[in-house]
Amino acid sequence: MAQTDLLLCTPRLHRQLGALAANSRSMGLPEIFAALDTAPDSADWGVLVSGDVGFYSLAASLQKRYKDRWQLCFLPGISSLQLLCARLGVDYQDTCMLSAHGRDMQIVPWACYNRQVFALTGGVLRPQQLCAQLLAAGLGKLPVTVGEDLALPSERITTGTAAELAEQTFGDLSVMLVQNPDARDPARCLHDSDFVRGAAPMTKEPVRALCLAYLEVAPGDCVYDIGAGTGSVAVSAAYRACRGTVYALERDREALALLRQNIAALGAYNVVPIEAEAPDKLAALPLPDAVFIGGSGGKLGDIIDQVLLKNPAARLVITAITLETLQRAIQALQRHDIEPQITSISAANAKKVGASHMMMGQNPVYIISGRSGR
Repeated sequence: MAQTDLLLCTPRLHRQLGALAANSRSMGLPEIFAALDTAPDSADWGVLVSGDVGFYSLAASLQKRYKDRWQLCFLPGISSLQLLCARLGVDYQDTCMLSAHGRDMQIVPWACYNRQVFALTGGVLRPQQLCAQLLAAGLGKLPVTVGEDLALPSERITTGTAAELAEQTFGDLSVMLVQNPDARDPARCLHDSDFVRGAAPMTKEPVRALCLAYLEVAPGDCVYDIGAGTGSVAVSAAYRACRGTVYALERDREALALLRQNIAALGAYNVVPIEAEAPDKLAALPLPDAVFIGGSGGKLGDIIDQVLLKNPAARLVITAITLETLQRAIQALQRHDIEPQITSISAANAKKVGASHMMMGQNPVYIISGRSGR
């Protein structure tokens, strides 16, 4: 620090460390970039940032902006992840690392499928807000640790459940560690036997596998499951959208109760169950990337219209067991200049009968898929 001609610091870091270098100057980030933009090419300057230069650091912006002008040298400090885990005596090689600082983020999907999640917080999302997200999703019992002012005399470390910490207040620029010993493997294939069953209809495994393939669910997707029933598609899609959210709409309360049981039993808390008959409540949901329609209550055309109004590029998969529903799906998609892909699947599973095995056929199902531009 002392070897530089000039050391640029944000006000917070200047208050903490500026006295270590007589050549330091306090300024905000816009002023730091403005000073660097007008600095002579021969300048031997330094920029003081906090933590690890490779972990959500200002260093990335400096590298991108000035790599062709100066030879840049990065000297990493101890990251808040390292320091908090050292305080707790836990390892962090398999930790999922996130930043909620100054951005909108849902921590629930990450907590479902990772045994340990570390998050930088600040701005709108502080630890209490992220813990409130966990609590609302059904993960209020997860252990959470919050670190404030790490390595300073005012350092404070608080451990409790997400439900407990949601009621507390934490400072800006806090960090938090969420631990889920029951985190699920999102690569796991879910079988029909994994689901709690009831009177509500369930999309069977062979059909479900093909529907999910056609939906092309990506890890960060927002997915709708309309007419979710017991939730076999919603939960399976949630595993694939392991950094996103699945909104499962179901009008039948008994089916909705089964859906909630399956969410809890399979740890897919990134499924949001909604009691509604589509297209009601679709307008209030985030834009969908992929939409599965397993039940429409006779409103298939209206549902497709609403979905494509929200996102004309949404990927759609519809199942039908009658020719009339098949025809309505084709017509609804063609109204939007989408040429549907139609697949008829007839699956059979073996059932043991005495010493032999007999194939037991399931009802044939039509799978209609489509997307604008395909």
